[in-house]
Amino acid sequence: MVSFTKTLVRALSIAIQSAILMSQSTAMTYPPQTPAVKPLINQLLHQTKLSSQFYALRHGQSLANVKKIISSDPQVSTVKHGLSELGKEQARLAGRSFASDYCKRDGPTGSISALRGVAIFSSDFARARETASIFAEELAKSKIP
Repeated sequence: MVSFTKTLVRALSIAIQSAILMSQSTAMTYPPQTPAVKPLINQLLHQTKLSSQFYALRHGQSLANVKKIISSDPQVSTVKHGLSELGKEQARLAGRSFASDYCKRDGPTGSISALRGVAIFSSDFARARETASIFAEELAKSKIP
C-alpha cells in the first residue's frame, strides 16, 4: 500500500507540473496559420497566476477491510464491499474538516465565491462512491458548490 501511495502522489505531482508547464507555453493552432492571424486557443495563457488546487482522499474503512480481504475485482467491488459504519463516519469527518478549512481560506466571512467550487471524482467501486457521496453531502451542508 505504501508503494501504491507513493506512486499515486508521484503521478499527481507529475500531472500538476505538466498542467502548469502547458499553461505557460505559447498558444498553438492547427492547422498552422500565418503569424498575423494567430487566435488565442488557451484562454488561461493571459492569466498571471493559476489558482487550481488538487486534493486526494482515500476511501473510508470498507467492509472488505473489516473482513481482511482484498476486493479489487470490478465485477464484485462495484456492487459489494461498501463502507463500514466506521468508514462512513471517517468520510463525514473528512468532509467536515475539508469544509471548515475551505471556508477559512475563502475569507473572513466564510462566504464561498460564486466562481469557486469543488469537483469530486471517484472510482466506481462501492467504497469510493460512498466516500465521495458522504464527503459531498458534508460540503453541501456548508454551502460549498
